[in-house]
Amino acid sequence: MYRTHGETHPVRTLMGNTQCGACLREYFTMGKLKAHLIRSDVCRTTLLGRGHCEPVLPGLGSTEDTLRKSAWDNKLPPLAAEGPQLPEGRLRDFEVEHGALYEDIILGVLEKDITIFEHYVRECISRRPISWTLCRRTLQEAHRQCLHGIPDMTPEQLSPFLQTIERLASSIEWPFLLARRPSPVATTLGFDVIAQTIEELEITSSQRRVPRPLGKERVFLHAFSGRRRPGDLQHYLEAAFSRLSDGVLLHVVSMDVVIDEHWGDACNPETRDFWLRGARAGYVQGGLCGPPCETWSQARFAQLEEAIGRQPRPVRSREDLWGLQSLALRELQQVAVGNELLLFSLELMICLACSEGCGVLEHPGEPKDPNKPSIWRLPIMQFLCLLPGFEYVDFAQGLLGAKTPKPTRFLTLNMDTLPQFIHSHRICADLPKTAAIGKDAMGQWATTGLKEYPPALNRALGESFAHHLLQRDMDDSVSVDNDFLDRCRLMHVDVFGSRIGPDYHQKHVGKR
Repeated sequence: MYRTHGETHPVRTLMGNTQCGACLREYFTMGKLKAHLIRSDVCRTTLLGRGHCEPVLPGLGSTEDTLRKSAWDNKLPPLAAEGPQLPEGRLRDFEVEHGALYEDIILGVLEKDITIFEHYVRECISRRPISWTLCRRTLQEAHRQCLHGIPDMTPEQLSPFLQTIERLASSIEWPFLLARRPSPVATTLGFDVIAQTIEELEITSSQRRVPRPLGKERVFLHAFSGRRRPGDLQHYLEAAFSRLSDGVLLHVVSMDVVIDEHWGDACNPETRDFWLRGARAGYVQGGLCGPPCETWSQARFAQLEEAIGRQPRPVRSREDLWGLQSLALRELQQVAVGNELLLFSLELMICLACSEGCGVLEHPGEPKDPNKPSIWRLPIMQFLCLLPGFEYVDFAQGLLGAKTPKPTRFLTLNMDTLPQFIHSHRICADLPKTAAIGKDAMGQWATTGLKEYPPALNRALGESFAHHLLQRDMDDSVSVDNDFLDRCRLMHVDVFGSRIGPDYHQKHVGKR
């Protein structure tokens, strides 16, 4: 908009130098100050309320700001200056609509005939350099104003004008928007698919059915399993089966990109469809999934006094649980991958419910602050917990050997005895006092080591899964598809890994 049409972002009129005039923080570059004023409603509305208006200075991408960035960027965090603050005044924000276009539309309603009104509005829009977002907001604001009434016009006279404005606020009326829109990517993880699958579940729990028998071979899918290591879930699950089973064979599938870049990638449509069909058909009888939580982490909200380098910022909020409206490209990709992996976990749990299997979905516990984001505040999570067989289990991993308290919540499916197994495997009487914030002495994020469950929790999970999987009777006439079993055998891992993967990668990494 600036290079082509000379249109500057309105917050640049609030920037006289690289220091925010409201909070007195020094950002060292105009680009960072601009980002701060766009995100900070308090500072932006404070400066506008004071009538702050500065001449537009060279900003992001200019030679001057590039020199500032090379001299100061990532060397010091934003520093707040000391000094007296101006008294608080009336807060004011930028108008949501384009003023001149808004006036033209209202004047058109008053002065133009309905037969030429649409052509008139389109001409008013096309002769201005305006984004579609601002254009739509302006049309919607004009529509709201007309709904409240226009002097000397009856509701019957206003109705065709309202219909025209409402229609023009739709992207369908602008062919260039449709021409540039990318074609939708086929996926099995859409909300419509999940909703259709949920409809097939029996909502009423009054009808108790006898569980159908299982075959000799049982498949357990460990999604986002991460590396194999001593004391992991697979170790204790296989140990419990060897001790308790009588002729039943167990196949533990480690589904993770560190195991197999194709069949372990839940972002791959073919991979998702393969495992979900297997769970729906009853070939997979149990599953554990802990979708990555780095985009939900409460550590992103921590204010570090001695920040070194660039710290991850919040990318979700209580109002925007699926991701903030404005994000950097890398953040946007992180959020998109996190959403896709979470949706896969939800659909896996639903498929297991349809086939009378058992499962656990793990994520950090719901924060005490009602304004913080959490998957447990998603409407679909709250709905799933109302279905028969689904329950919440809240506990702290610190009581089972984790370095920090780490409050955790499980969404369990047909795992009614899991709380007893967790309680019986506690190894600590009190919670640890340490916290995992920032980076350690080696420069690694303090949360990295917490991605893996402590051995005591793995043992509780392994013995509980074994208990529930072995409760079902064995029927030799029931079998698992041979092609599916062949793939499961290839995903069975016996070699221990030596390194925990990074928090986020183009190919998502395992957690457990």
